[in-house]
Amino acid sequence: MSIIRSDELIRLVGNPGRDELERFAELYGIMGTDTSNEHDYITLAVMRYARGKYPNASAYDVASFGSILPYLATGMYGGFGTDQYWKEELADMAIIAACGGVPPAPGELLAIMPRGAKLDTAIALDFLTEWYFGDSAKALIELGVKTGNLDNVLLTKNQLESTSPSGDCDEWLSFSFLEPSWEYGV
Repeated sequence: MSIIRSDELIRLVGNPGRDELERFAELYGIMGTDTSNEHDYITLAVMRYARGKYPNASAYDVASFGSILPYLATGMYGGFGTDQYWKEELADMAIIAACGGVPPAPGELLAIMPRGAKLDTAIALDFLTEWYFGDSAKALIELGVKTGNLDNVLLTKNQLESTSPSGDCDEWLSFSFLEPSWEYGV
């Protein structure tokens, strides 16, 4: 099941040609892709987009970004084995929640999605770009606000701590701005 539009995603990442993507794959040693296959084409297009905008990003973040967006657009997962990467698991949970679904518990597979769930493609791209290459906390808040599912998107601290590599989400994700601020009379 796809929840974003593949044609819109390709447009948003610059509508690269197949020859351009094949050169990109060769330059970065990405083997086993076929640009005539929609999933592979989208994978290379979003990885090229990420590498172009964030040249210093980790290869793992770029590969994970290049796995989750094609999955959202085509419903097919595969490619780089990043589905167990904690950032990708949490991004997937947040997207399910943004669509009004019930995300799986960390490390589990079962999620509940409303029939015909859709997410605006630009919102998905903005969220994942900010999530992987910017401020993760800001990404979650913006995703929740833009989709009208803020309560559903805000994952519990226990979920985050059980999935983060350090066991303490404060090291990589801070929700301190959600705390009441006496300074501003809240």
